[in-house]
Amino acid sequence: MPYLKLQSNDFTIYFCLDKRNTNSEWIDSSIEVIHNESQVFSVKPLWYNDEPETLLSEVEAFLQGRARDEQFYLMDDPTVKISFDHEDQLLILRLYYSFDLADHLTIYLEHDQATYLREYLKLLLHKTEKSSQAVQELFDAGILQGD
Repeated sequence: MPYLKLQSNDFTIYFCLDKRNTNSEWIDSSIEVIHNESQVFSVKPLWYNDEPETLLSEVEAFLQGRARDEQFYLMDDPTVKISFDHEDQLLILRLYYSFDLADHLTIYLEHDQATYLREYLKLLLHKTEKSSQAVQELFDAGILQGD
């Protein structure tokens, strides 16, 4: 599965979800955050098989302007939280350094980054093809990288 490159004002985020395996309830993932060419955060949380679908639903609701007060977080890993600021049109990624949830890194991503995340999740969930124009444009722009 290719990985997704998201960009905030200060950080570059590399996000990768492995392909869904029908024989397992888990999906491996990795999130790396880079600042000034140095890695400042890295985590490899496990996702339940249905969590990418849930996140896609939340991202699509945000992009369509449907306000929801819920945050997205992984059931068994509270170190990754995603929320949406409808007023400022921001996707907010909160990454906690440990399970005590005391210290965290908060990254604010512009609206267009949410559209990239949506396309990535649709590709992962087989709701769009790798050969589609939208996906190819993301590869051409370097937003999707790898196989």
